[in-house]
Amino acid sequence: MSPTRPTRVAAPRRIFGENISQRLDPVPARFRVLVTRRPKYACRQCEEGVVHAPAPARLNGIDAQAWFADVLTKLVAGHPITKLDELLPQVYVRQTEPAVT
Repeated sequence: MSPTRPTRVAAPRRIFGENISQRLDPVPARFRVLVTRRPKYACRQCEEGVVHAPAPARLNGIDAQAWFADVLTKLVAGHPITKLDELLPQVYVRQTEPAVT
């Protein structure tokens, strides 16, 4: 993310730190720690003071980028068009290992 200029002052903001948050990503039989780094921008001449970069989007507790990549992979691999409702974030279940039959 690039620093944005305030509406009234033309001085650029400078990064002086960042907030780091962690959350558990439940995967069957294990957890992964996902680290999100959000830079903090500051400008001495700006009315806003310190501004944080926006947090990445999450859909229904699912990482949006991982969901989108998995859905695209399934579609390219031939997922039936008649079963697209299975890929919606509301009912999405990420398959980490192929199903054994």
